[in-house]
Amino acid sequence: MVLPNPAAYMTRLCTAELRDQGVDMTKENIVRVKEQDAIPFYLSNRFGDVGGVASYSGVARGLEKSGLRVLHQSRPQPYFPLVAKRTFTAAQMQAIRRALATLPDTADGQAVLRSVGTQGFDTGTEQRLRDLLEWLER
Repeated sequence: MVLPNPAAYMTRLCTAELRDQGVDMTKENIVRVKEQDAIPFYLSNRFGDVGGVASYSGVARGLEKSGLRVLHQSRPQPYFPLVAKRTFTAAQMQAIRRALATLPDTADGQAVLRSVGTQGFDTGTEQRLRDLLEWLER
């Protein structure tokens, strides 16, 4: 199995998903790479049989072009959280959420979203993000 280094959040997500699917990672022969961009090279050259990559990454989008295929895709997880200071009031947090949610509604907002490589912000998954930490630690 080919995975990025253990500290990478994507590796932690892959490990937790595989654990939930019954794979005991302590019994697997794991090859670590510095960047997930190296995983298709390792698989194509038979340095590993299976690898884990983030589904939103350019690596994942290019798997089929490399002659590789997706065997399993985990349930979507929240990522790229936007974190605010503790001193923000509830009203300020609501205003921020509203501003982020409405970015796709204007040309200027769409330009901002394109510049950060996303189509929009999901402002309703705060509890899922909190639950993610518990899931990873199980």
